[in-house]
Amino acid sequence: MTIKQMWKELLNKKWDSNDLFEIVISILIASFITTPLFGIPIGIIVYFVFFYKDDDFDEMAEKYDYQEENKK
Repeated sequence: MTIKQMWKELLNKKWDSNDLFEIVISILIASFITTPLFGIPIGIIVYFVFFYKDDDFDEMAEKYDYQEENKK
């Protein structure tokens, strides 16, 4: 997954309170361990690694593969 795909997924995701809580906690913990400058991107990556569901990854991969095929 590229940074561009992560960014698009974060913008297009339908967020619920549980998702928001998980990403905020990930960012806060990463910011405590590192600096806030590095904590925000590290927290977002941690969110994708630990809290993002496998079904969501599959759907996202299919969506981006479909978009890439249509560009050609």
